Amino acid sequence: MCLMCIICLVGCDEKELKIVKDNAKQELNDYIELLNESDYSLENWNKIKEICIEKNNLIDIQDSIDEIQRIKDDAIFEINNVAPNMISYEWIINNFDVNDEKEIWNGNLNEEYNDTIIIVTLKKTSTFPELDLSCFGLNNAIDLKYSGGVMPPDYFFQTEYNHLLDNYRQVVYIYFNPLGREQLIESIRKLEKLEFVKRVNPDYIGTGGV
Repeated sequence: MCLMCIICLVGCDEKELKIVKDNAKQELNDYIELLNESDYSLENWNKIKEICIEKNNLIDIQDSIDEIQRIKDDAIFEINNVAPNMISYEWIINNFDVNDEKEIWNGNLNEEYNDTIIIVTLKKTSTFPELDLSCFGLNNAIDLKYSGGVMPPDYFFQTEYNHLLDNYRQVVYIYFNPLGREQLIESIRKLEKLEFVKRVNPDYIGTGGV
């Protein structure tokens, strides 16, 4: 191939790459434009802007179209996990004993369970905070309920029963539209990464929770 042809080919590739980069960044910016800033705390809105800046900078230095698309998709995924008016993650962590040992669910696709409910056991706490869906970073969940209520039974706080608090953990049922098993397991793995979560598992019994 002649030198001029090579120069032309390289020039065309660079032009195509620039177009892909510009389109990816524009798509990301357009996505954020659709969000309502007033729906977010200042902290979380700044977090969204930081994600956008970081991913746009990453897009600028890529030389692979596939990598550009992956970064753009990752950015949208991360933005979706910044829930509107979400309680600060630091506040949540400060209300739980993060050293409470985590247990990883070892189930599989072949087991029988309800694909509309995930049961989440939270780590040990002495303050018993009431969390809402935004705290769990799931954009496909539709409802959340505490099993047995947010607080332990009143008698647990009586001196002779205080020892029961050592083994007490808040349990929440998170409800979804039917997910399908693969998506349900994906959501379980995502929840397991949260520092304040002790254990996550599907609803084997199908009782609907609380």
